[in-house]
Amino acid sequence: MESGQIDLGKTHFISGAINMTGIGQKSFKPFLKALLPHIRNFHVAGGEPLIIPETLELLKELQRTGISRSTEVSFNTNLTVLNQDLLKCLQTFKRVFFYVSVDAYGELNDYIHYPSKWTKIVDRVHEISSWAKDSPFVIQFNVTVQIYNILRLDELIDWIQSLDLPGVGNVPNLTILNNPSYYDIRNLPPNLKQEVKETIAKKRFDWLSAAPTYARESFAATLDSIVEHLKFPASSRWTFSHFQSVTAALDASRKQNLESHLPELVGPPRQGLHEPHQAPLGAPQICFKL
Repeated sequence: MESGQIDLGKTHFISGAINMTGIGQKSFKPFLKALLPHIRNFHVAGGEPLIIPETLELLKELQRTGISRSTEVSFNTNLTVLNQDLLKCLQTFKRVFFYVSVDAYGELNDYIHYPSKWTKIVDRVHEISSWAKDSPFVIQFNVTVQIYNILRLDELIDWIQSLDLPGVGNVPNLTILNNPSYYDIRNLPPNLKQEVKETIAKKRFDWLSAAPTYARESFAATLDSIVEHLKFPASSRWTFSHFQSVTAALDASRKQNLESHLPELVGPPRQGLHEPHQAPLGAPQICFKL
């Protein structure tokens, strides 16, 4: 057994993280019950934590014992589901953060996050915000900057900053994607890279002016990092043409069409299409700070 690891069969407690695959095991629950009184920060990452029954089970246990009143809880979620039972339970917590994963505005987000539905995400954002008037709820948007959304990133940031809803942050967390490398924005053709740089330069002042004072410096640094990233050449291994091949294969399997959303990224047909990139979703994890 590695240092700092408690063996619980298929469940491990590693540096404050619990793998949810073993939460149903008898050996796990006594351990978790002993741990709960010491929890002050409770984070549930994906998969999609809000569709896992054990997530609500754990939250209700914290509520039942009164621990929730002194505990902050947070989720990484795409808002696939949201139910009243969950929201009522979360009202009892000290503070609740919903880190909502969106990568584009409107139908382009549906394309990237297939089979997500943008209208449902918007409805759930408004629902959580309506609870935030009387509950400790906060929504923050997480955006993965990639070749599929970089040409329309301004539309998403404009939408986020236009919301003006209780509990909803207006500065997205922007993370540049590096892997799979054929989705890296460095693979854009030079003319499209220049277009992105010009758009950010044009919008930068307005975006920073709309941001809270405390967030402006970090937001500016993130925008600058995107521009700097675009200065690097494409990966020598994965080319823009490979991106088009992977996308064509995905479009065929999903009955989608990139051209209807991003015609700038569509070029002449490529020979020898690659299979779509496949990566395991991984088991959801819960992270604690004691």
